Amino acid sequence: MGHGTQERTLAPTLPSKAEAILAKETGRVLAARSQTTDPLQLRLLDDPSAGTVTLPTSAVRMLVHILEEMALGNAVTLIPVHAELTTQEAAAMLAKGCGTEITSYCRGVNLDANRLKECLSRNQDVTSPTCKSTYLQAIDAIQKRIAARVTVANACTREIVKICHGSTKETSKSVPCLMTAQGVSKNCTQAMSDAGYR
Repeated sequence: MGHGTQERTLAPTLPSKAEAILAKETGRVLAARSQTTDPLQLRLLDDPSAGTVTLPTSAVRMLVHILEEMALGNAVTLIPVHAELTTQEAAAMLAKGCGTEITSYCRGVNLDANRLKECLSRNQDVTSPTCKSTYLQAIDAIQKRIAARVTVANACTREIVKICHGSTKETSKSVPCLMTAQGVSKNCTQAMSDAGYR
């Protein structure tokens, strides 16, 4: 799942000044058009042979939001709803986007997701646009994975005790067994996937 997520996720990139200006102008035009429910038809002037391109209204509205953020100089990324970041991917995104801020303003903060989130939120006025656009998403992904791993103990109690002869107090030790064992329930399998073990 992690590999697929990386392929479908665009790394956040700060727009240049020229791109921000272009995004503002284009966004203004599309914003007026996005109020209708009809698909938007576009013609590519630099490639007449391509004919007319049709965009769904939902895609136009999303594009308007992207252009609005770019016009403000903010980095933007897109992640499919079903393609949640793994803990490692989220940590890597956080380190890349907010490494300087964490070192400068959160050095003494215990690297707990909640405390790190609070620290970066307190220092938003000196936080780079790249960090602002990535840290909430990254930390949220980490918190979701942590919460999901807690539920594994409940969803897989029978498997941990009966099949893997382990303890729900030390769920992580039973993970290798749960990943290969026969007779694991659908609920347990789903919990394992949600937690990023599969």
